Amino acid sequence: MRKISKVGRIVLGDGRVAIQSMFKKPLRAYSEASLKRLYNMGCDIMRFSISDESEDEIRSFVRRCDDLFPLVSDIQGSVSQAVRSLKAGCSAIRLNPANFRISDLESITELAGERNAAIRIGINEGSLDDRSDDAIIRFFDDYVSFFESRRFENLVLSVKSSDYSRTLFINRLIGERFGYPMHVGLTEAGDICVSAVRTTMVLCDLIKTGRIDTIRYSISGSEESEVRCAYEFLRTLGNASGDFQIVSCPMCARAGADVEEFDRMVENFVFDNFDIRGLNLKLAIMGCPVNGIKEAEDADVAVCATKSGYAIYRDGKLECNVCEKTEFESLFVETVSNAIKERAIGRKSI
Repeated sequence: MRKISKVGRIVLGDGRVAIQSMFKKPLRAYSEASLKRLYNMGCDIMRFSISDESEDEIRSFVRRCDDLFPLVSDIQGSVSQAVRSLKAGCSAIRLNPANFRISDLESITELAGERNAAIRIGINEGSLDDRSDDAIIRFFDDYVSFFESRRFENLVLSVKSSDYSRTLFINRLIGERFGYPMHVGLTEAGDICVSAVRTTMVLCDLIKTGRIDTIRYSISGSEESEVRCAYEFLRTLGNASGDFQIVSCPMCARAGADVEEFDRMVENFVFDNFDIRGLNLKLAIMGCPVNGIKEAEDADVAVCATKSGYAIYRDGKLECNVCEKTEFESLFVETVSNAIKERAIGRKSI
């Protein structure tokens, strides 16, 4: 029987899959706009690595994120870090059994229970001396038994490896054995291209088991890249909240515009200004009219570069032709904005 856990307002174990990422810089480096942008892109949970931040500093950041996403504090062997994080209002903490003794967990468990916070038992295989199946199972057996004996069951489990086959095998094993919500991903996954391929292969296999509750694309790059990959994975499978997509041609010598540049411009405009949750909208950016017009005719808003400028389409019909790039950008953004607002009625906005 599957169990339910809660990380703040995010329910895990009910069949939905939450998108998670991790802050790559100190908390003070993030502006309100950058936090809102991550939320707008579809991020549900954010994790951060705690070091010497004070309880007040953590509490201040928790408040900044209150209306956006719950925070998970990543603890590495320090009871004081866990206590500071929980007292500051973090919705969950992540403990690695490889560097925590069970005897250290009493005060943490009691405080997490008082604060209705979740605890993620998260093993990175690379941190273990003994990486055998039996050793990993023993870790989880010991920790889960400890928490359950204290009547604490707001748990999330994860075990990550950098190896594709190993990740599949051990996640199936843990998911079937314990029934708690699972956080899934690869560790040391690589840059955006490598991670996107390897992580997607893992998730495609494991999502069939129905035991994926929260995912992360671990990328040697920005948080935004991680969230974007995760959203697109879930959207493609029909598991995302909404169906927002930007499609663009791969470009060739006929291209009358820099499609990649326009793609970035549109992404930046949308994610800076709109929450895509529940939004059903397709945008198309095509470099020439040879195939672009037909390929983009099912898009809500499309642009095709032409020899004389740019053609903007709305619901497959020509809206206008524009010669100047600056005029085009302004009109295209306005058209996209109007389309989003028309579809945003009834959706939550902050």
